[in-house]
Amino acid sequence: MPSNSLIKLAACFLFISCARLETLNLSDHKYGVSPKRIIWFQIPGLNEDHISMLRFNVSLADKRSAFENFSCLGKIWGYNLYDLRPSAASGLFAQMVGKENITKTCGDFDHIPIWNYLATLGYKTGILESGAQDNESLDYTLICKDKASIFLDQAIFFRMAQAKSSDKSLFHFQDREFFEKNKIYYDRTCQKGSCFASLDGNLESILSRFKIERGRYLFIVRDFTYLNALKKRDIRQARVILSELDQIVTKFLELQKSDSEMLLLITSSESIGFDFPKAGTEWANFEKKGDNPGYRSPLLMFPVMAKGAGAENFCGIYKESEILERILKSQMVKRIFPLL
Repeated sequence: MPSNSLIKLAACFLFISCARLETLNLSDHKYGVSPKRIIWFQIPGLNEDHISMLRFNVSLADKRSAFENFSCLGKIWGYNLYDLRPSAASGLFAQMVGKENITKTCGDFDHIPIWNYLATLGYKTGILESGAQDNESLDYTLICKDKASIFLDQAIFFRMAQAKSSDKSLFHFQDREFFEKNKIYYDRTCQKGSCFASLDGNLESILSRFKIERGRYLFIVRDFTYLNALKKRDIRQARVILSELDQIVTKFLELQKSDSEMLLLITSSESIGFDFPKAGTEWANFEKKGDNPGYRSPLLMFPVMAKGAGAENFCGIYKESEILERILKSQMVKRIFPLL
């Protein structure tokens, strides 16, 4: 017969072993890990039920989309101190500065953005923007006198749009040179009107030159093209864009599998609500012709999807201005910025 001490030791070992089996959404997950590499997709217009356009696609029936492989789904309130349904630009801005009092004036750029906090911890930040109108883009700071040099001084900003003057810095997905901090780069393929480069191609090219291998970085992808298609009620184009985003996100999910310190984050704002057609001929017509579903007003809550290091901090229901605090949740950040 084994001694009591051996039995107790075996019981303790079994208890400790079971306690270490950590999961989130039935997937293995390590809690309390501070992300050192953050890929953040801001996709205005998106709502979680929109992925049914991928799930119920005739040629891809029952195939899980990339969006369905995230560990955590949260919901954020979009209202602020001034609007019940703020614009996408205001909402996404609130997420990056952690404030509700967004006025759509130059005063907004007095707020401290997330990349300034992260810079004190050694993070490098890049921002790639696609489909934004001039009054939605972060280069709106250029009309605010000296605020652009302050607000973006700890980031490298890339915009897929036509530059306002010929002396602006340009980038091209086939280039190989590295980028300078506190500069705004415009896509060279957009200078004669429509952009010829894809979001996927630009993102891959920029990241290959931007990131420090296993270093600390934040990269934000702001893509307004999906919302633009929804506002035009062009469902077929919206579905194409959503499919392209799904392919991009799939690549990063694969990358995250081998990097336990990477956080993948998707947030939306100004999510468009609409009623999908019922099963049968209505859905078939929607699938073949892109027949418009019933549109509703922009929703009051928007989805947040997270996978990887710190993903557990994004579950639940909260204000979109709390996104910044949840990214900066590590104890080190709390000690440096106790008011967060």
